[in-house]
Amino acid sequence: MANNRIDINLTNAEVDWLYRLAEERNRKAADLGNRNWSGEEDSENKHIFGTVTEFAVARLFGEDVDKRIFNLSGDAGVDVESYKYGNHSIKATSFTVEPYLRVPLSEHPVKTQLVDFFTLCYYEPSKSRNFLQIIGFATKPELLSAPHKQFELRKRLPNGDKQYGPWNYLLCENDLHNFSQKLLLRYRRRMAHQYAIV
Repeated sequence: MANNRIDINLTNAEVDWLYRLAEERNRKAADLGNRNWSGEEDSENKHIFGTVTEFAVARLFGEDVDKRIFNLSGDAGVDVESYKYGNHSIKATSFTVEPYLRVPLSEHPVKTQLVDFFTLCYYEPSKSRNFLQIIGFATKPELLSAPHKQFELRKRLPNGDKQYGPWNYLLCENDLHNFSQKLLLRYRRRMAHQYAIV
């Protein structure tokens, strides 16, 4: 399905401001730790990926990026809120070849009940801080019916055995819809009709 990525080029001023926002979001690391699910100390890097990709999607919608800072979490559960285009959870990947949308099962049902769409973006600041791509999106029902997969961690257990990260919903790029605002509107209207029936 998804085969028409949207290229985004940010200015140096925008990137500098987004990196400062990421640093502010990472203040919780002092109390909660600075590790991701794989045990690596990179929560600030995760916030950089988050703020940059969220900003790109929000700008397409004519919305502002969420500037609030939470002491116990990175955000309020929704990355980009849009009355017109729905609530989006933004996932970033540094893989440009055969990328996949990966959402931990642990985010369901708490986070997924707030989200309408899951959107995948490519960003690799070691190659370019200013360039990213919006790859595609999946609806919530599509994500929740996706296959599950665990990924092997680079770090092994003390006895040499492999260890694995959490279980994830997993969708490949070909499983995603092109990031079209017209298509998002169509799904949004369909969901509004379903909610009205219930």
